[in-house]
Amino acid sequence: MRRHAIKCLTVVLATIVASLWSSGSSRAADVISNPISLYVSDEILNTVTQYNAITGAFQRVLITAGAGGMVGPNGIVVNRVAPPELVVANQNLFLPINGDIRVFLEGRGGAPEFTLVPASDPNAPFAPFAILLYGTELLIADEAGRVEVFDATTTPATFLQNLDTTGYTKPLNPFGMVVGPDGLLYVATRSFEAGVAGDVIRFDLAKNKFVDVFVSGEGCFCNLDDLSGVVFGPDQRLYVTSSRPATPPLGDTDKILIFNGTTGMFVDRIDLDGAGATVRSAAPGLLFGPNGLLYVTIAQLDASGNATGVGSIRKYDVAKKQFQVIVQPNTTLKLPTLLTFGSTNPATLVYGQ
Repeated sequence: MRRHAIKCLTVVLATIVASLWSSGSSRAADVISNPISLYVSDEILNTVTQYNAITGAFQRVLITAGAGGMVGPNGIVVNRVAPPELVVANQNLFLPINGDIRVFLEGRGGAPEFTLVPASDPNAPFAPFAILLYGTELLIADEAGRVEVFDATTTPATFLQNLDTTGYTKPLNPFGMVVGPDGLLYVATRSFEAGVAGDVIRFDLAKNKFVDVFVSGEGCFCNLDDLSGVVFGPDQRLYVTSSRPATPPLGDTDKILIFNGTTGMFVDRIDLDGAGATVRSAAPGLLFGPNGLLYVTIAQLDASGNATGVGSIRKYDVAKKQFQVIVQPNTTLKLPTLLTFGSTNPATLVYGQ
């Protein structure tokens, strides 16, 4: 969610303690200390909260606003080293500085162990949303218009390049991203233009170049509006969250759109609220977790698209399109954005990989 208009635009990243980083692979040596823990960032409370992933039971505010020092946390992944680390993208909302990337101990939380990308770095991202650890690289989706790639084997991290978007004719405003089964990077990008749909586009990470538009918002006839989260399911289909505009087309809702994972063809949708709803249920993030269920962060919006400060977590049986609310509204979340599990792969976002 873009709430950072008064910050100064700068792009790219730097800084990582290389000896602490794993490859982000599924190597047997990877450490998983809390496999059924669910971690959720909250953009209003400025926290990361830990829950039992099966029951949704509150465990603790792992990173508090005071100790963590974040203003607008979003992307979050677990780096499976010993001890495991939580890597969190922080936007520094409403501050005249850039965003940053911070690292916390998964088992302890509290203050950050170190800052991977300080806001003072001239190449810091303006508005980091999703982050991934892919091999030796750190990938960051900067809402301001780029996906940055950094070599995480040096101290600090060495900026390699922004992904080359040559061939993509729209402006790039990336939000969610995931490394797909084919090894390509799938990026959900918005247009930021009224009436212009977003897309899901692909990049070749071996060449760091644009490949193609996998899902065309204009061509899918599926109301691919303000898309955010993107993930592949155990069924190999692609799931994308899409929030309707303030003045929606007839029948449009806040929803999860489902696409064939090979062709990109639109195949189904899961409505998160009803058409014309005055109390809306937008979904900034989604992730498959235990038992093949789809976990979705829900940010309640009013009819104009403004956050009301009421957040919750649902888990869906996607075959039945039925859900259970595991973190109730008006309890521990106000504006939940992105989420991860202790055993989620930090590149493919596959649970238990």
